[in-house]
Formats: sequence, structure tokens, C-alpha cells
Amino acid sequence: MALLEGMLALDRFVNELPASEKEYAAIVEKSKDDYGAFQALRFLLAINTDAWSDAVRSWKQLLSIGAVQIPPRPKGPSKASYIWRDRIILSQIQNLVSVGFHAQRNQETVGATSACDVISEATHMIGTGHSMNYGAVEAIWKKRADLQLPIAAASLFKIDPASYRKS
Repeated sequence: MALLEGMLALDRFVNELPASEKEYAAIVEKSKDDYGAFQALRFLLAINTDAWSDAVRSWKQLLSIGAVQIPPRPKGPSKASYIWRDRIILSQIQNLVSVGFHAQRNQETVGATSACDVISEATHMIGTGHSMNYGAVEAIWKKRADLQLPIAAASLFKIDPASYRKS
């Protein structure tokens, strides 16, 4: 979970990978009191980007000898807690919209079944104990911009974020 948190937090600091040495140094500095920056550095180490940066390489050495303190984790659920579930739900809503459903209910579609209605009903039919009401599914649709592939990860995987970030 921490590496996923790091990948998501990385967008706060860089727009693409590899980043500039100045950007890496800023993340290292921020990591002293910012849990997200700390996890972003751990993510960078996991994908071997320490070779790209003197600042990250130095931080890695300090981490390995125990000279780096992990900042306190923010209260409440992590942004990463339900991201995969939410991305799957978002993709299914987008699929239903592509075949003619309206994404959500509104004044014009009173009485018609929306994509959010279909997904909500499907979660009830599955019967895993994780059913979601319409409002919960609609909330995922409304936050769809936050569920797109992080820009830094998109550059790492050679994906054009503009083509991926479609609503």
C-alpha cells in the first residue's frame, strides 16, 4: 500500500519522470515532515530512479543506515485505499456510457436507468457483502478526475496522460 501511496503522491512533486535534480532535491527536503513525499521517494527507489538523482541516492544511503525518520501518516483513509475498486467501477461506468447510458441521474433522465444505477445493482447482485448504493457509485463517477493514471506514472510507462485522462 505504501508504494501505491508513493506513486500517487509523486504527482504533487513532478510532472514527468525522469524529473530534474532540483525536483528530486525538493522531494527529499519535503520528506522530512511530509509522509507523501517520504512514500514518493520510496516509490522512486522501488523503480530504481536513484540512478537518476544524486539527492535520491544520498537519501537512500541515509535511509539504509536508519538516519531517516518516517513522518507521521495523515489521519483518515489513504487516497490509495480503494483506488483499484474505484478505477474498475469508473471503467465500467465509462463502458456503459459508451453504449448509450447516461452516467448519472438528472432532471432529463428521470425514470431512465443510469450507468451508476446499473453498477450499483450489479454490486448488490454479486453478493460479496460489498454492495454499494447509487450515491456511493455516483460519488466515484464525480471524482473520476482524481482516479486517472498519475502523470508521473504515465511518463514512466510511456503513456500520454492527455490521451488517458478522458472523462
